Amino acid sequence: MNKLFANRDLLPTVTRVIHVGEVWSAHFVDFSLLTHAGRQYIAFFNQERQLTVGERWLADQSFNLTVLDQTLNWDSHNYLALTADRDGFLHLAGNMHASPLTYFRSERPHDASAFHRIPAMTGHDEARVTYPRFFHGLQDRLLFFYRDGLSGNGREIVNQYDPDTFSWHRLHKEPMVDGEGLRSAYLSELELGADGYFHQAWIWRDTHHAETSHSPCYARSRDLVNWESADGRRLQLPLRFSPDTLIDDVGPKGGAINNNLKIGFDGAGRPIVSYHKFDAHGHTQIYNARLEDQRWMIRQTTNWSSRWEFGGGGTIPFLIHVHPVQIDRQGNLYQWFQNELENEHEAWLLDPGSFARTQRLPATSDILNAVLGADRPPRPGMRWHMLDDQKSSNCTASTYVAKWETLPENRDRPRDGPPPAPSQLEVYELSWNPA
Repeated sequence: MNKLFANRDLLPTVTRVIHVGEVWSAHFVDFSLLTHAGRQYIAFFNQERQLTVGERWLADQSFNLTVLDQTLNWDSHNYLALTADRDGFLHLAGNMHASPLTYFRSERPHDASAFHRIPAMTGHDEARVTYPRFFHGLQDRLLFFYRDGLSGNGREIVNQYDPDTFSWHRLHKEPMVDGEGLRSAYLSELELGADGYFHQAWIWRDTHHAETSHSPCYARSRDLVNWESADGRRLQLPLRFSPDTLIDDVGPKGGAINNNLKIGFDGAGRPIVSYHKFDAHGHTQIYNARLEDQRWMIRQTTNWSSRWEFGGGGTIPFLIHVHPVQIDRQGNLYQWFQNELENEHEAWLLDPGSFARTQRLPATSDILNAVLGADRPPRPGMRWHMLDDQKSSNCTASTYVAKWETLPENRDRPRDGPPPAPSQLEVYELSWNPA
């Protein structure tokens, strides 16, 4: 939900709650919410674990639901990605973890009841797909990123969609990132900066064990085809493990992990890459690396006394969550993070030079939880999930947030005993007011 933190000095008010339906609650897997051309769409797994897509006009109080021929297993990797192309055709991918491509496209624009399964995009390297994500590049060109292969042995591939021929082709002749059979890259969100560059960070992992994550890296591109290093040198594709892209030489078992690698910017538009690693005392700390005069200047932001000793395979519950450094309306830098071991759920103003914490702020997550959870607490053992809307999360007139509750991840393994009762999936319409 990074985008909901863009204006930490605005407070939300719930203006409307739209009920979507009942969803599977025995483990977490992420859904997708999209507002586009006066309509809203949501992709989720219903109480029977069936892939379901909802559609409504923004003035409507309910969603029309369509069930597709896909069923969720116990794998929390199998999240859903939903988008619309320039002509309004809907694209949906997901329910994959090193498995054959699962991709749907609507037969009519703006019509979520008209999805049909497309068996292939390019027909190549689509047997072991994970981490699908759609991205709108230059001139609103629709791109599809995914990993081909396995954790510890994977390649990042990018397809581009041609809306005139309803077909996909490779954006690059080679994979964008290649682990060469020795490792795989876990990419951060791709961010377009005010400098006109697309900024990409990633972390390497040597095996499917989370503790083998290492080496935060970075590259940038103006067109997503030609890439360069932080100091402006041309990089050849595929991007491989190399000192040319290295931000910080964090080794395996050094305390870094994917999902907690984020890109933000300061007031001058310089990229800031946030991550955590172990300090000299073995404690987990958040570090912020800023590109200054073509060099990464790395500064420690937290001073925690705990150590998050993660490891093993499968989807693990995260005890630490990191959000990117952001800028408020007054031009101040701030950052939100969560550390369950320290019982810390806070946002902080940061010194613009040292990135040291200077003033505690009300955590936006706590504000949203107070607003959205005022009607009822989660059931015992459950936790709330809040999903950012892809199109309407600018904290302007209206913002939409989906909310539901589940048991936490379970390393992609079935739980013993009967599952809990389904939870209610709802979409909250919010208005924002000055704090």
